[in-house]
Amino acid sequence: MHRGMRKYLHNFVYVAVLNVLLLILLILPIALVNRSATVSRTDSRQNGRVAEHRPRESTNANVDHSPFRVTQHKNASQMMAFNESRELLTLPRHPRRESIDLSVNGYWWGCRDIDSITMGRIIGKGTTKQVQKGEIDGRPVVVKSVSDKVDDITACRKRKGKENLASCYRFANYKVLKEIALLQQLRHPNIAKLLGYCIRNESPGRESVYLVMEYGQPVELRKMRWPARLQLAIDLADLLHFLHESPMGPLRIGDFKQDQFRMINDTLQMSDLDDLTADELSCTHRKDCFIMERDMGVPCIDSVCKNFNTVANVKVAKKRFFDTIFGRPPLSVKDESFKLLRVLSTEQVDTESLRNKLASIREQFEEAAK
Repeated sequence: MHRGMRKYLHNFVYVAVLNVLLLILLILPIALVNRSATVSRTDSRQNGRVAEHRPRESTNANVDHSPFRVTQHKNASQMMAFNESRELLTLPRHPRRESIDLSVNGYWWGCRDIDSITMGRIIGKGTTKQVQKGEIDGRPVVVKSVSDKVDDITACRKRKGKENLASCYRFANYKVLKEIALLQQLRHPNIAKLLGYCIRNESPGRESVYLVMEYGQPVELRKMRWPARLQLAIDLADLLHFLHESPMGPLRIGDFKQDQFRMINDTLQMSDLDDLTADELSCTHRKDCFIMERDMGVPCIDSVCKNFNTVANVKVAKKRFFDTIFGRPPLSVKDESFKLLRVLSTEQVDTESLRNKLASIREQFEEAAK
């Protein structure tokens, strides 16, 4: 087969695979919900009752805790047509719309909407992707994508050479797709909201995935006053409890540091999800389950560190956040704050207990402030 034709077919198959993967991630939760509804109707008939169908009440899409609520962007079919078309390997920019509904209203922006974003400076760069600040209708947003300058692509290019650069982008693009899927599934006030995404061909052999999220400010604990720091600790505990009870099982933050979080509307929100994992640590003996070289009571059972993810999240949260937040508390809650740090250092604290301890500290602080 002619070399150019092989390359053409290879690129076509790759884009098709990306689209099929994303469609599976969108359709699977809907199928699960439909199956659940079918089972519910069957159970009702068996009990001699016919379930009455009532339309679901409208809810605020910006605060949605339903793990399987998935809606399709109104321009998704148009976006897919662009992706699957091989007539234009470099897609033209669409004319800017007069206005875009910034409330999202249950929809995610597609390629046409994302083309309306005015791109600004690069504000971050990780192992897999770079982060740019953008603006649309006066609202700042964050655009994530894979670039030639991220560590994964740079290392891959050195190993494989420039002629195989397209293959270097594949794994990095899959990580961006993973983050899109997680943002669709994990709806919580302390997780930054997905605004939109786009898959397209930038040049022959190079496909790109764009992810758009809410923009937030860096977390600067040492500049915050005590009430704001305490509220941040409560926000973080709520997030850890949500991750512990997620529909995917207990999730561990693989790269747990302050850079993974942003302050959005004065609320701590996790803004980088691609390192979340549901896999518990494997082990051969109990020492393999130590966290930061300390025995936190995590047992090694059937070659798996049981409950490792949740215990590790709480332990690392102490080091990255709580040590700074409660290191210099007001006198009214000094004893309780230091006691909390001691317990977190030596004992296994579940997320519900952590939330209760923080609520007690807040209640004591507010009572003393009266």
